[in-house]
Amino acid sequence: MTDNLPSLAPPPGLRRLPWTTPEGKPCLVPHGNGFINSLTDATEEDIVATALDQGAGAVLDAGRPEATVEELRKGVRFLGHLLNDVIRVAVLRGERLAHLETSEA
Repeated sequence: MTDNLPSLAPPPGLRRLPWTTPEGKPCLVPHGNGFINSLTDATEEDIVATALDQGAGAVLDAGRPEATVEELRKGVRFLGHLLNDVIRVAVLRGERLAHLETSEA
């Protein structure tokens, strides 16, 4: 889930999901209240909650005087993946907001 997002917004009426096909292409679903949209909302919430929890733990780990350089490097790599995931959610939610604004206009 840490791959880069293409800079293109999805076609009108479609929502881009936070995962891709095995070939790396975006997965799309019509906007709505169906099962996939609910699953996507829950997945995005889980991504953010995990980043908050693990980020707080990483700050504590970094403050341990006995932490080794390798442990800290591993933590930085992990935080980088978490950051990519949260940025993905932010971009996807921005796309949804843009859709809502054009739908209401």
